Amino acid sequence: NGDAWVFKLLANGDSAWSKKYGGIKEDFGNQIMEHPNGDLYVAGGTASFGLGMLDAYGLRLNNIGSQILQQVIGTATSDEEFTSIVISNKSQNILGLTEKEFFSGYELQVKLIDFGLNLNYIGATDYGSILSDEIYKIISTKDKGYACVGYTKGYGAINTDVYFLKSDTNLVGSINITHVNENSKNIFEITIFPNPTSDKIKINSSKQININQVQMVDVLGNEIDISKSFIQLSLNNLEIDCENINNGIYYLKYSNQVEKIVITK
Repeated sequence: NGDAWVFKLLANGDSAWSKKYGGIKEDFGNQIMEHPNGDLYVAGGTASFGLGMLDAYGLRLNNIGSQILQQVIGTATSDEEFTSIVISNKSQNILGLTEKEFFSGYELQVKLIDFGLNLNYIGATDYGSILSDEIYKIISTKDKGYACVGYTKGYGAINTDVYFLKSDTNLVGSINITHVNENSKNIFEITIFPNPTSDKIKINSSKQININQVQMVDVLGNEIDISKSFIQLSLNNLEIDCENINNGIYYLKYSNQVEKIVITK
């Protein structure tokens, strides 16, 4: 168990004041932001208040740390917490927050929320795959929307990939997934053709291909059984028969590489 603490430090590092917030269970802050009006806003989580095991916890404090109000959002069946907070460029009366939450049948999910200065709900949009996705940081953009960055285990990620989310002023956004190769010495360079395809695809690799390591998933991360569709042309060349695979977008995963495949018939 622990409390949420806020410290204000002077320029020389000495403490101006410190105060704690929360209840008898675990409470914490993930990010603090100062508004031009002088108030402080804290985004975090609480187990002391709300309905669930962990609920999203927002605080508004004055410039000496006295609590003006708190906002707790959650359900009795899922964990939630605010992860990041920023002032909107749409209006300085609007705060943008990111939230992470769990739902039955899904892993970690992302929500982007607009609040007023009194932490009153304005609107929100959910993002993410059926696997774990999380946002660490949100910033306001010049077009009055938001940009966020975090990680994802969905969208064909081998382990976890960089997850970039850009929204417009109405929280409607688009997602960009960036794969980061951390150990370039072990990368297999592969080429796939034809792509798009209506029949078969051929894979050429710079090293010997291990069929057991080749996977195909759909856009939701569901694995497609292609174990009976392989034709080994040579040690470095493989062919996959797509006759029994439905039209759509897929991701071929091999070693440290992910390639997008479009099947059209």
